[in-house]
Amino acid sequence: MLTKIEIGLYQRKVDVLLDQAPVATSAGTIAAFICTLMFWQLADQTFIACWFLAYLTLFLLRYVRISRFNSTELDSRNHRKALQIHLAFSVIVGLLWSTIGIYLLSTLPLNDSVLVLLMIGGMVAGVVATNCVILSAYFAVCLPTALPVIIYLLLDPTPRTGLTGLVLGIFLVFMSFSAYRLNKLVVKSLSFQFDNLQLLGELEKEKTHVTRLYNDLESYLARRKKTEEQLKIEKEKAEQLAQSLFAISTLDGLTGIPNRRHFDSAIAKEWNRASRTGTPVSLIMCDIDYFKAYNDNYGH
Repeated sequence: MLTKIEIGLYQRKVDVLLDQAPVATSAGTIAAFICTLMFWQLADQTFIACWFLAYLTLFLLRYVRISRFNSTELDSRNHRKALQIHLAFSVIVGLLWSTIGIYLLSTLPLNDSVLVLLMIGGMVAGVVATNCVILSAYFAVCLPTALPVIIYLLLDPTPRTGLTGLVLGIFLVFMSFSAYRLNKLVVKSLSFQFDNLQLLGELEKEKTHVTRLYNDLESYLARRKKTEEQLKIEKEKAEQLAQSLFAISTLDGLTGIPNRRHFDSAIAKEWNRASRTGTPVSLIMCDIDYFKAYNDNYGH
């Protein structure tokens, strides 16, 4: 089971491969056209024409397919299917090149055959740069292109031709090793890029989370401040009410002078103080003459 990072890296490699595929296929078609011009007068023109038409048709099909994939949104791309189709086309392209190579080697003199070998070697070398991001894409072109030609040369009874096949085989092995080394470097670079993108995405999510927490904290502090202000107001009201209740309970409503409740509290306080300090307590009792008239006038 592939991890999310491995799937993302695989999709990124397919994107890179098919992003540069239009240039690679166009370069291959130009090479096929030059090959047609070079050998037009040296080989059967009907065969050469049919071969080039087949190659041109394949180029158009590949180009349309690749352009359609590259124009699709990243999230909607079917990378596995696109790679499978690309590999199938690559194998057919390789077989077309090996077909023209074997045909020309079998019909041309040795001096002209050198151009054919250079053409095959150039194809292999060019694919190293364009397809090394995915090794299967590299081998899908190189093996069908060079291996049939190498086998054809090795099976030839002429020692010089067999030696040429051996040299071409060594060249193929060397190019494959180079493709392997380049693949490691490219994949490592893409891994770093993908890891950086993943890290940026995680940092963006973390930033969003922290921002949300900060906003929640600000909202909480604002609510708390408002609550504290309300509590302060309620506390002041309660203190005022307590003072009012204390005044009502300790003052006479008619005269506004302290009543019996206030007297009880005051005498207890003074008695305790006198007990602590050892001082005497004095109490004056007085009566107001004709207070009944006061009550009759102002009310009881």
